[in-house]
Amino acid sequence: MKERLKTWITAKLKRLQGKDPTMPHLPDQRKYALTTASLTEYLLAEECLFFKKLPYEIRHRILVIAFGNRRIHMDLSLAHPPRKPIQAKRNGNRTHSITNDHCGRHRDTWPLGPFDTSKPQRWEWRGCLCHRIPPDSRGDFHDRARNVPQPGDDRCCTGFGASCDQWPGQVPDKCWIGVMGWLLTCRQSYVEGIQVLYATNTIHIASKALLTHISSLVLPQRLMGISSLEISWDTGVHEHEGTVFLNQDDLKSILTILSSHFPSLRFLHLALKMQVNIQLPVRLGATLRVLDSFIRNKSLKFTVSVTSSVFRQLYRTVREEITGGKGPYDFSDYQLWRHLVGTFELVPWRWTDIPKSFGEGYWIAIGDNNDLKFDYMIESDACAILRD
Repeated sequence: MKERLKTWITAKLKRLQGKDPTMPHLPDQRKYALTTASLTEYLLAEECLFFKKLPYEIRHRILVIAFGNRRIHMDLSLAHPPRKPIQAKRNGNRTHSITNDHCGRHRDTWPLGPFDTSKPQRWEWRGCLCHRIPPDSRGDFHDRARNVPQPGDDRCCTGFGASCDQWPGQVPDKCWIGVMGWLLTCRQSYVEGIQVLYATNTIHIASKALLTHISSLVLPQRLMGISSLEISWDTGVHEHEGTVFLNQDDLKSILTILSSHFPSLRFLHLALKMQVNIQLPVRLGATLRVLDSFIRNKSLKFTVSVTSSVFRQLYRTVREEITGGKGPYDFSDYQLWRHLVGTFELVPWRWTDIPKSFGEGYWIAIGDNNDLKFDYMIESDACAILRD
């Protein structure tokens, strides 16, 4: 009997592994809503002494210090479940030191890895603080900084925070957002805490499945509260006669999602990741015009980063057009300013905010790193990258 049961379970697991599980979604009808009334109406109905004694403004500032003004990850992935800690590691006999062990995913499972590939994949929500950049970040400077991992290179959700060891505290506690206890305290704490969580943090999303189905996964009032986003988007490309072109439909789909579901955006970093042959020229003319149209008439601080080898092609072309190849060369080689009229500005080496003379436009920055051998790239027509 035991062997028959074991055989049946094994066969069942194999069948399940061959099928992708159904993606989660919001229920058609919720049992009850936690935030049916407006925030103001809740403030008039306060009963807890904590909420009565402290004015709302002070409570809000406390919550922002505790849970706001940070980068946080929101991720939904079809992946193997996390591996349970190895017994020797659970007992404290760790024999291997791992740097940048974000969320402690690796220290207790080394050398097998953080995910158990022997079990079927399942949809998993993941969330954590972002430790891609060091804690001394100066506003949005790091979105265009040199030698700092860009959103397209972020690996926090798989346990590799590039600057995790520079953040104070102990792993894994320092890596978690830590807001759940507050949200579960009472309805009033949920109402005020959830507003701070979505409205004051920069939310990093790299899951294409989550972005594509965002309206069926996240409540509209939460999306409406989001003011700052980092989006990592794998953009399809195609090759024609030895030249690489971006798939415009793929680009327009993410721009439509952003325009339709995030009406309160004030800051956006869109990381366009491309799998390209670094020896082939890339045409960006049509792509840049699509981005121009997207940002036009929006009061939005916008940065778009592109895969490093593609950016370097663009930068060389722009510098050639502006300087004629004769210098000076004291310009930043990892960021450009794009005017909405279709022209570019080179930026001085010393970091600066947007000069008033630049007018309306957006930043184009170097993105995910794929150009370790870029110096060996075949030289092409200097202006080709800006053509259609």
